[in-house]
Amino acid sequence: MARYWQPGDPMQSEAICDPTYAAQLIEFDHHQVIVANLWGILLTYDWIDWMRLEVTPEPFIATVVFNPAPTHVTTEVEIRRVIRKHPVAPSAIQTVIDQLVFRPSAPK
Repeated sequence: MARYWQPGDPMQSEAICDPTYAAQLIEFDHHQVIVANLWGILLTYDWIDWMRLEVTPEPFIATVVFNPAPTHVTTEVEIRRVIRKHPVAPSAIQTVIDQLVFRPSAPK
């Protein structure tokens, strides 16, 4: 069972995402997904302009944020509340997420 961010967990993770997967994920910006057994929020809004312009910034980088507001939201209860405000990604999208190799990364 997936859990929510706790101190010591990475703030976010990123994965290289090929254009085929990116095309499937782009419509699910700010949806809940599970990565490394942690609930997080998928961020794809950076891709929208690229898709509209048909410019491919290979590689696309899929970002999942586990603690969406680290300076304001510090407890697991608060983090759960913030993450649950977002819709859960459909199972087909979670399957795509599961195919990607995510690595912890520093927030931008």
